[in-house]
Amino acid sequence: MSFANRDHGSVAAELGSQSALPSGTPARTPKVSVVLTTYKRAHILPATIDSILAQTFRDFELVICDDCSPDETEKVGREYERADPRVRYQ
Repeated sequence: MSFANRDHGSVAAELGSQSALPSGTPARTPKVSVVLTTYKRAHILPATIDSILAQTFRDFELVICDDCSPDETEKVGREYERADPRVRYQ
C-alpha cells in the first residue's frame, strides 16, 4: 500500500479502518511496535526487555532484531518470545 501524494487525514482514516477487526476476533494489531536492535548484548538484554515490558502502556509488540550475535542473545530473545505473546524475536 502506498501513501504517497495523500493528505494526512485520508491516510489516518485508511489506517484506522485497516486496524479494525470484527468483534470476537482474538488476534489484533497492536497500536505500537517497539523495535529493539541488538548484537552481542545477551548480558544486558534481559534488563532492557524487562524495562520495555514493564511500561504502563500495554498495547504494543516488541520486535527484537538480532544481527546474528555469536553469544546467547538468541537464547535470551527466544525465552522472552515464549513467555510473552507481545515479544517476537527475529
